[in-house]
Amino acid sequence: MINIKTRYIRIAGLFYLFIPVLIFFLGWLHWYLSVPLCLLMCLGLYKTVLVTGGTTLTVSWKKLLFILLILLLWSILSGVGRYVWQNEDHYWRNAIFNDLVNYDWPVTNGNYSLCYYFGYWLPAALIGKLFSSIAVGNVFLLLWTWIGLSFFYFLISDYLKQVRIGILFVLIFFSGIDLFGYAALYLKTHSFSALLSHLTTFPHLEWSHIPFQASSISTLLFWVFNQAVPFFVGMMLLLLNKNWKFAPFQYSLLLIFSPFPFVGFAPVMAYWGIKEGQKTGWGTFLKKNMTLENLAAILIILVVGIFYLSNIAAGESGFRTPTSKYLFYLLTQYVIYFFFIFKTNSRDPLLWTLFITCLVLSLVNLGESTDFCMRTNIPLTIYLMLLVMKYMYTVSVEKKMKTLLIVVFMLGAITPFFEIARTVRETCLCISPGEDCERKFTMDDSIFDKKLTGPNFLGREESLFNRYLMK
Repeated sequence: MINIKTRYIRIAGLFYLFIPVLIFFLGWLHWYLSVPLCLLMCLGLYKTVLVTGGTTLTVSWKKLLFILLILLLWSILSGVGRYVWQNEDHYWRNAIFNDLVNYDWPVTNGNYSLCYYFGYWLPAALIGKLFSSIAVGNVFLLLWTWIGLSFFYFLISDYLKQVRIGILFVLIFFSGIDLFGYAALYLKTHSFSALLSHLTTFPHLEWSHIPFQASSISTLLFWVFNQAVPFFVGMMLLLLNKNWKFAPFQYSLLLIFSPFPFVGFAPVMAYWGIKEGQKTGWGTFLKKNMTLENLAAILIILVVGIFYLSNIAAGESGFRTPTSKYLFYLLTQYVIYFFFIFKTNSRDPLLWTLFITCLVLSLVNLGESTDFCMRTNIPLTIYLMLLVMKYMYTVSVEKKMKTLLIVVFMLGAITPFFEIARTVRETCLCISPGEDCERKFTMDDSIFDKKLTGPNFLGREESLFNRYLMK
């Protein structure tokens, strides 16, 4: 047996988020801005580490090895590193990583700069630069993802105070129920036999609610790992944090990775702040929180926010009208699990804060894509999964209720199973005739290429950030 001190996992998780932010500031800002800001960040990290607590988890070597191997396999199957077939979102992610390795920093082609939430790639891109090799960078990127998922799993175990293999499989296969909506939509234009045949190709099921969508944990990993994995780690650190004084600093580190989940979690931060202010008195609260680490948090958010304002993406913004699809999306993705966890969590302020946030932000139309809805609900998905895990391992819960929950869980698990199975199937199909599994583009692709470029990824050369902050 081995005793795992979770304090060290929490500290390592902080460094996991801190290092890419540090690289971004040193690589993109003028030295006279980056050096003092990085020193301030280091002070904030040091003070946060000093107050970081933890517990002790006990696990056998065999179980630990099995968990780490499953997490590694999950990482490989996600497509990160380009070792298996990849979902179509990797078109652009591969190109961004190429540019981070191939171009000088800051990345620009003379007309536009790279403006995207690329923080997650920076450590691997730095390794790729040092070795002048995208292939070496991809090895490290896979390793970085495996480390992040391992932190996520053990922080969940820390939160639940137990290490179970069952928790690992709930993590991988937790999802809302998407099959019925997908089948209903498909049957409008196809026969039932055609549907059955189509399902053998393991299609992506979560588009049936568009413009509304809630992605499973596996879907997030397989499609948008760059914003999902760091937020997985960061949200767990915030949930485990017992000292509000250092929460803003931890929270600020997430913006360079995950701007939409960052927004989705903002009401929870506001709730915690208001609760702390009421508890200590607002005068004491303000005095207590006028610290260098909170100044660092403000500056991080300010600089990264100005960086995002460089983006040239444009489109109509406003509110969507709630429709039957909206109600079906809420029912199949979230409410169906409320049937089980509501009784013991009906007074949980975090659950209601995140659910109400999801209700509102899912109706917000921001730009041309539906990403704002799909990503601001990530915090609710993670928290609901944690409550389901707790429910499954609560001894006092009736056996018939657990059985019913397992049935619902298995119906939802079809979605992540399809994500995994599609990768395996497509990889086998391209290996058998000897084709390149990546098969998308090449390691020479750039996000500035006409076939890939889009407003989501480009920044204006004349922007405030580019003119005054960028070196």
